[in-house]
Amino acid sequence: MRLVLCLGCLGCARERTPAPTEMVDLVGFLFQHWEDEETVEEGFANLAAFVRDEIDSDEAEEGWQLETLAQVEADAVAHADISFDNLIGAAAAARSPFTVDEHVATFGMKDQVWGNPTNWKSYTRHVVEGKIADFKNREGVLRTENDVETSLIGINIPYVLFKDFRWVEGDGDDDVLGRSWIAEISCNDGGGSCVNLSFSIDVWQGEGDETMRFTATWSDVESVIDPGDDFLIASLAAGIRSVFQHTDEFLAEP
Repeated sequence: MRLVLCLGCLGCARERTPAPTEMVDLVGFLFQHWEDEETVEEGFANLAAFVRDEIDSDEAEEGWQLETLAQVEADAVAHADISFDNLIGAAAAARSPFTVDEHVATFGMKDQVWGNPTNWKSYTRHVVEGKIADFKNREGVLRTENDVETSLIGINIPYVLFKDFRWVEGDGDDDVLGRSWIAEISCNDGGGSCVNLSFSIDVWQGEGDETMRFTATWSDVESVIDPGDDFLIASLAAGIRSVFQHTDEFLAEP
């Protein structure tokens, strides 16, 4: 009878999707399964290994081109019901001389413009779930809504960005995984320039007194000026590096 009961339990257990091993697959996997703690930890371990191996490479600085985020992966969150044909992606990584805890201390700040003042004209954060004090103590999940106005080729576009953070058990250090997206198309006042889709995954990976940063982002931007995909992909990677740089400069301030 005991054996039968155990077999019955196994039959009822929820089957977990195995995590991929390649970075280009892992970023979409983590975006899709962000809410599933156990699945995330397996995928995060694989991505963390990649970041450790590549953090000092030329590719980490120059950026990687990503495959389009699959719609089934993006469907984990609300987004505009449009084609993904124009969605492009890039990723980059860099070392930060500051600890994960020092980075986490900035998550609850209302004004986030310091993260990329070159492109963000305004960036106001509202914590909608969780408390920053609890999150600093490695408790719970932090969910935010952010009113952002960004400058795209000289044109300002306002939008609402949803960005969530969770702790993930890493190799000896607790690491943080972030996920962000926009839920609807946002355009400039005169029209013609829009952010149609935007998704990203962010990693803060502790290594002693430093943090290894990694961001993967996908975007569909419509503009009256068409600079071409190559330019847009390069701009995505440059934008990631800019956030890394400005964040470290902010943390270095007395």
